[in-house]
Amino acid sequence: MKMNKKNRIIVLMILVLFSFLTLFFVKDKKDQKQEVVIREKVALQEHESKIEDQKIGEEEIALDLQPLKKKLDDYLKENEIDAQEVGYVVIDLLSGDSIGANEDTYFYAASTYKLPLAMVWYEKINDQEAKLDEELVFLEDTYEEGGHIGTDYEYGSSISIQELLEAMIIESDNSAAHILYENLGGWPAFKKELKKFDPTQKIDEKYISYDNEFTPKNMGNILKYFYSHKDEFEKLLKDLKKSKPGEFLDRNLNVYFPQKYGSYDYSYNAAGINFNTHPYAIVIDTVLGDYGEVVIGDMNEIVYSYFVEQSNE
Repeated sequence: MKMNKKNRIIVLMILVLFSFLTLFFVKDKKDQKQEVVIREKVALQEHESKIEDQKIGEEEIALDLQPLKKKLDDYLKENEIDAQEVGYVVIDLLSGDSIGANEDTYFYAASTYKLPLAMVWYEKINDQEAKLDEELVFLEDTYEEGGHIGTDYEYGSSISIQELLEAMIIESDNSAAHILYENLGGWPAFKKELKKFDPTQKIDEKYISYDNEFTPKNMGNILKYFYSHKDEFEKLLKDLKKSKPGEFLDRNLNVYFPQKYGSYDYSYNAAGINFNTHPYAIVIDTVLGDYGEVVIGDMNEIVYSYFVEQSNE
């Protein structure tokens, strides 16, 4: 059938319109692809820039710790302190560099063991293996003088994990600590749990014995784990700031330095993390009697001042 002139014009217009739309659609898809390519290039450049900035930043914040080690060792010599009666580790938590003395020597930990014990429980709570309002039973064989648990509760009482953790860290409550590690399966079971915090530590008979001994390096590595997982330990960090403010690591600073202290017989120790300036972890173990607290305060003041000075340069 032949089309008349009018119909031919209409068909022609439709073909022209279709051709125009096809060209527009193809061009639009091409432009979209170019936009995607451009966005990908920009994103890649930004990512590479961030990596480069991070590398530059790490170079800027990496501190030389050797002058600090000299300051600490000179302090011990000047005060005629037997170098064998002090072990310490200082870790730059941004670079991972560290310095120390007698860092592989076992020292009686006293109550500093309560810090990693609390970490084990907070990890269980975060993993929903335990709850803060869950209650544990206070048994007679878990009693030890020191703290309010043993005086405020009778044997057979149920006490929340939250109260036990707070009492153990803030008051250094001994009964609370015994209840908590016994409910992990006992002291050896607790010590074995710490492998997670420091994979380099050898778990042998000496380590899991009831002698309650740690090396400064081991405790330092545990603090490194704390810092790298600090979001999981927010409540614990708040309690550590309430632990003996103005004493031990905080003795000369009075900045509510987060710490766990310990003292028993001649052993005076402390382990803590500085968040106020350039972050660092510090562990100091001494066998100096109550003079050990003075040494701990002086040494941490030296370390704190060094990190502040170097960060401001």
